[in-house]
Amino acid sequence: VVFSVQDRLQVSFDCAFTTLSWWLAVRDRVGKMVEYTEEDPKPQLEEECKVHCVREWAAYKACAERIKSDTTGQAHCSGQYFDFWKCIDHCAAPQLFHHLK
Repeated sequence: VVFSVQDRLQVSFDCAFTTLSWWLAVRDRVGKMVEYTEEDPKPQLEEECKVHCVREWAAYKACAERIKSDTTGQAHCSGQYFDFWKCIDHCAAPQLFHHLK
């Protein structure tokens, strides 16, 4: 089968047009996604939840004070730190899911 120059140009044009149409559609979808995104509510919710986790924060600060004099570097307060953030997450997670679309 022999294609004329005009046929080949038409196929090339159709391919280019299809590709361009696809890219424009993707650009429009991404643009709409960006338009609808809101500010992340998680930092604000975490800040609001800190008042509910005062006991865990106090335990972490007390631990940090206790280990200041540790010269071995073996003491840490990661347990208390994670307890604090677990409390924050427990408080913020239900509220955070209300913001999902």
